[in-house]
Amino acid sequence: VEGKLDCAFTENKKAVIIDYKTDGLTDESAFINMYKPQLEIYKSAFCECEEVSVDEMYLYSFKLKKFIKV
Repeated sequence: VEGKLDCAFTENKKAVIIDYKTDGLTDESAFINMYKPQLEIYKSAFCECEEVSVDEMYLYSFKLKKFIKV
């Protein structure tokens, strides 16, 4: 697995992860199916390194101009 976490921040001791995507996909479920495993790896690594739980994960689609909750 290769990649970099695009954005993460904490609020009230819980983290939020955001990964930006430039794909041409237009179906939200396709985004989730394709990228959820990647976000789960980011979540696991972030929890281990930062010792906080990840409360929410999102993909941001530049094509759709919206956040997609995973």
